[in-house]
Amino acid sequence: MQYNDVIQQLIGPEPLEKYATTDVGTREVLVDLQNLTCADLFPDGYEDADMASCCLSGLWLLHNFLREGHEICQDIDTPAGSFWHAIMHRAEGDYSNSKYWYRLAKTDPFHADISTAAGQPYEPEALVDAVRQQGILAVHDLVTAEWQVLFNHCYTEATGTL
Repeated sequence: MQYNDVIQQLIGPEPLEKYATTDVGTREVLVDLQNLTCADLFPDGYEDADMASCCLSGLWLLHNFLREGHEICQDIDTPAGSFWHAIMHRAEGDYSNSKYWYRLAKTDPFHADISTAAGQPYEPEALVDAVRQQGILAVHDLVTAEWQVLFNHCYTEATGTL
């Protein structure tokens, strides 16, 4: 998927490689994210404010700023908002709460897309268990595919493009 320069700079290959493998993001990215609004992410406008906010939450989470990502996604009452919420709780190690939010998300359509993108089966509660038991590096390809598929979905819904 082709994103604008603002998003592309924040997503780039390095952040995806480091996704969920560090405790917190860098100071430089923090400054960029603190000044970022949905209007900045979508300079041509957006059709769905919740999905635009989901993208903003996803970018905070990509860079491992869990508190900031949580502040956004906890107020989004949609399946995608619940999905981001689940990812955040998994990243902070609150595994039972993560499973709760995955159940609320009811996003079965994502599962096949995530499986395809990762080249392996995807089941969110099993992923939570794998992270808890084996650590994030053992399933990094799967959590990265999960992030990318969800972000692409939210971006598409926010912009109204297919």
